[in-house]
Parts: sequence; structure tokens; C-alpha cells
Amino acid sequence: MRGRSFGAVLDGCAMRFARKPALSSGERDWTYGEAIGSLRAVGRALRKQGLRPGDRVGLLIGDSPELVLSLYGALWAGITVVPLNVRLSVGDHAYMLEDCEARALIVDEKHLEHGARLLSQVDVEMVFGTSPGAVLDDGQALDVLAGREGIGPQAFADIDPGSEVWIQYTGGTTGRPKGAIHSHETMLAALFGCALEFDIRPDEVCAHVTPLTHSGAAMFLPVWMRGGTNLILGGFEPDALLHAIESRPVTSTLMVPTMISSFLESGNLPDRARSELRTIVYGAAPISRPLLEQSMDAFGPVFIQGYGQTEAFSQIATLGKSDHLLAMRERPELLSSAGRPVAIAEVIVVGDGGVEQAETGAVGEILVRGPHVILGYLNKPEQTAATLGEGWLRTGDVGRFDEDGYLYLLDRKNDMIITGGFNVYSKEVETALDDHPAVAQSCVIGVPDEKWGEAVTAVVVLEAAAEADAIIDFVKAQKGSVYAPKSIEVVEELPQTSLGKVDKSALRERFWSDRDRAVN
Repeated sequence: MRGRSFGAVLDGCAMRFARKPALSSGERDWTYGEAIGSLRAVGRALRKQGLRPGDRVGLLIGDSPELVLSLYGALWAGITVVPLNVRLSVGDHAYMLEDCEARALIVDEKHLEHGARLLSQVDVEMVFGTSPGAVLDDGQALDVLAGREGIGPQAFADIDPGSEVWIQYTGGTTGRPKGAIHSHETMLAALFGCALEFDIRPDEVCAHVTPLTHSGAAMFLPVWMRGGTNLILGGFEPDALLHAIESRPVTSTLMVPTMISSFLESGNLPDRARSELRTIVYGAAPISRPLLEQSMDAFGPVFIQGYGQTEAFSQIATLGKSDHLLAMRERPELLSSAGRPVAIAEVIVVGDGGVEQAETGAVGEILVRGPHVILGYLNKPEQTAATLGEGWLRTGDVGRFDEDGYLYLLDRKNDMIITGGFNVYSKEVETALDDHPAVAQSCVIGVPDEKWGEAVTAVVVLEAAAEADAIIDFVKAQKGSVYAPKSIEVVEELPQTSLGKVDKSALRERFWSDRDRAVN
């Protein structure tokens, strides 16, 4: 996508598909002309308030049409978006806004109280509510401002496609989130790859149940690139998804395995689900064989597994529909694979510190390069150099290739847990635990879990009596529910290495010794 900006791509969608249905939520439907016209008006309103390329705007908005108009309106205008995961804490959001020096914040009505607490900790120059009911003190209603603007296309001469436009915060091994910087070109390259790898077609009707600011973004704009319809459900509720499938010709969705399991458990699936739902993209964790068998019996061969990272958005490898069929019929070991490298990425496995491809079957770190890799980490030159040195993205994942080019993930060099589709760095949870007055030492690991893929588990040494639930609630208050341990194990002492460091490998061995890989 060299030389292309979000504005150019969105305008192209409006021109090609003006009268086709683009967006649906509840009882409201928008054509491409209406949806992209409305987001252009939002972009113009933000410009008129003085925001320019390079300025950063935080978005504290749940999945909704308002999020679509705010997010893609800012992108259309070349303004850098900083999506805030609504499940994280006020403290994390305050850090992110301060770290990126955000000039503006957009809040919806559902997160008004959270926004007020956030603004008590951090100063931003401008505050917008998505509607009059979402306006905080000294703020303005963005929909009212947008109502005064035009909806036609307009090329902004100051937009450089190679410049930053999306900062996605991801967990940090040092205890603080780090901002991964994408340009128009890198993010659009990733999304173009998603359109190809996830089998998106011109008649697509995609039901969105994962956050549109995070994993859901892998499907949203790609569906528009192909002229399909995005159906916003506002989060994952099995009954709502069932109703959507019953009432519309839903052809695709993106879920994490925990959602697939809950969806199957929710009741009898309508015949329409079996006949029209042709693609279920899943990620964050490989699917278990029993769940896959049950799912394929219910839906047929519709599954695509995506392996990616924030740094190479959703585009490292895929395990396609035909691969899933092959796994069920002949090669069950493929269900432990991440699939084959995607078309836009070069993927290799290397020995320690090098950049030379290891022999087939050899275990090493997975490296990626391609047009979709981030520019770097905001305000973190050392981490940027370590991660992007010598022209490759060092993923921190350890794996191997088999003789057929399938990539297998075996472990993580970086101390990260993937739970229910979210990335959690152990250090961030340990930092919160260590603030608890009863905790003397802590070690956080991910353990295998059928529901979550990996469950955040804290092993602690106490210096005073404390209930496990109280410790979990303490972390939840500081970091949000995603980071809160699912369980607490109290021990007299933590195992140590010969260098006197906590031996996480020994702790993890207790839970992973019967598995063929140390990630899930």
C-alpha cells in the first residue's frame, strides 16, 4: 500500500460502493456514501478544532457506530489515533495519554465516569463527547461539530502516507505499556493482507464481536475494501450473535476460541448459520481438537487461524480452511501449528542473536519482515533497536518450521501471557501484586486453561495474612479485569536459578510438562 493513506482508501470505497450497504447496528443501516460521508464530517470537525497530522487523539469508546465515525474519521483526516482498551484501568489510560502527549480525548456516554476520572489524572487540550450526553466539563459534542461540516471527499495536502497514524499500546516487559507506531502504509498493508488471507469477499456480511480498536480491526476495513457490510454487535453476547445470524445473511465473524465455545454452548444453532456462515477467523490461541471437532460438526470447514502481533498486525501466519480439513482427516498435529507465513510477510526461524534462517525443524526465535511492520515504539529507542534491529522484527516467540512450511510456536522469549485474546505481560501484574501490603514476593505465569487458552496465575509469598480474592480484587482495581489473576497460589518460597533470580521455568514446568508446547 505504498503511497496510500487511510483517506485515499476510504474515499475509494465511497466512490466504488456508494449505494451498497456498508454499516449496520441495531435498527440503523448506512450505505457507503452515508457512512463515509459521516466520518469525513467528523474528520473535518477535528481538523477545524486545530488537530493536524502528528497530533494524537485518545479514543475511550466501546464498539458502536460512534466509534467507527470517530476512529476512521480521525484516520481519514490524517490524525493519529490512540485506541484505549476500555477494559483497562484509569491508571493505564493516564499513562498512555501522557506518554503519547495526546492533544485530545474522545469519550462515549457509556464510559463517561471513567473519562472523568481519567481527566482528573491527566491534562489534554481538547475533550470531545461522541454526543451531547457524553460531554464532560469544558468538552464539546463531536456529532454536533460534525453536523456543521461537509461530507464530500477532499485531499489534505499535509498527509504523508509514511507518517504515523495509529499508536497501539501493548503490554511491556518493564511493567509499562509501550506504544507501537504504525503509519498509513504499514497499517494498510496489514489490512490488505487480512482481506486476502481471511477470504473476504464482495458480498461479505461480517458480524463483529471482538473490539474494533484491536483484533476486530483486522476485519473491519478489509470488509469495506471488498464492498461488504460490517455489522456491529457491541461486544460478544451469544444470544445477540444468534439473533444476528437468524435475521441476516451473516457470512463471517472473528472470535477467540473462548467465544466459539460459549457460542456453541448457547443453544441450537439456526440452519442459516450452517448454510451461510462461511468464515470464522480465530486467533490469540490455537483451538483444542475437541472444540474444533465440535465446531466443524456445527459449522463445517469454515475456520481460519490467524497468528500475528501488534507489531505486525494480524499478519505473520495463517492456518487456512483447507489446513483445518487436513488436520481433521490426516494430520492432527497441524492443530498445534500457527499455519504457513502470509503472503505479505517473510518469516524465518533463527538461532540466538542471528538473522540467518535455521535448518528445517531447528528451534529458534521467529523473525518477520514486510511492509506491515511497525515504525518503532514511542519514546523507547532501546526497545525499538532491540526489536527491529537488522531489518527484522524479533517477535519474542520461539518456534520451528516443519518440512511442509508449517510454523509451530513452542514458547515465548518475552514474558507474555495470552488470555482470552488479550496480551498480558507478567511484569505488569507482578508490579501490581508487589504493591499489595501482604505480598512479599510474586511470580506470574500463564497456565493451560480450556476456556481462556492461558489463565493468569500468581504464585506469591506472603508476609501477612490475606485472602486470595482480596489480592485478585486489588490487582483488578489497579490494572483492570484482563490483568487480574484467575487464581492465587501461596508458597513459602519461590524457586530460584543459580543466579538468584526467580525460576519461572520451574514453576511453569509443573503446569506444562504434559504439553507439546509451552504456549497455548
